[in-house]
Amino acid sequence: MEVLEQLGLTATQRTKITKLRDESERKLIRAEADTRIADLDLRQLIESDDPDRDAIEAAIETVGRLRTRMHQLRVSTWLDLRAVLTTDQRAKLRARPLGPAGSRRRSRWSIPPRTFGPALTPP
Repeated sequence: MEVLEQLGLTATQRTKITKLRDESERKLIRAEADTRIADLDLRQLIESDDPDRDAIEAAIETVGRLRTRMHQLRVSTWLDLRAVLTTDQRAKLRARPLGPAGSRRRSRWSIPPRTFGPALTPP
């Protein structure tokens, strides 16, 4: 939120952003809890004495759907937040100074950078 403070938000924008943030946080808390439970269920299936391949594959699909939903929620919230901003405010947001290592400070809604292992480092 400190980045948003530098954009000169109106009182109406602050109210909308606070509401969006709170609604998003509630949805993400629920989605994260559902995902963690699905992960536990998957682990139990895998660690069972007689693992059921079909049940494991179904559980993997469930975990994947839940993780996808969390990502969709984050992106949707980011888009909703941007829609509250004016064109000038969005430009200021894009032009903010780069942080350490030449990158913008990552928010929890950002997509992780692609990484390469030591053997896969591009030339």
